[in-house]
Amino acid sequence: MSDLIWKNSASHFLYHAVSVYYGTEGKSPYTRGCYIYSESARFDYAANLDSALIPSVNSLANELISQGDNIIMEPDPSTKEISYWKYGDIIIPCGGTHVRNASEIGSIRVKRKKTGKNTTRVYAYLEKANLGQP
Repeated sequence: MSDLIWKNSASHFLYHAVSVYYGTEGKSPYTRGCYIYSESARFDYAANLDSALIPSVNSLANELISQGDNIIMEPDPSTKEISYWKYGDIIIPCGGTHVRNASEIGSIRVKRKKTGKNTTRVYAYLEKANLGQP
């Protein structure tokens, strides 16, 4: 199994945690892009995300992962082109592949980097001990 599967799954926990701490009215800051690298997953946000909240983002993402619940991929009944990643009451559109259970991810480390005047990049790195563990 490719470790990109773990990173894609981890990216959803990162996305949700960013939405909780930086979002408004239940919505995530505007996302300019997302990419899954061999070493990490990242989101680019069209916002100046304060570094002071990154430890809270990290804690929430890891708290959700540590619950060890099943990750469900559910196709949209109205179209074959859209699927939804579901974890408890968290629902995020995604067409990628994922681990079956959050416990397969292990812990992540969240980092933030300013990439422009109004752009912040937020990364999720899997702890090295997790890579390749089914």
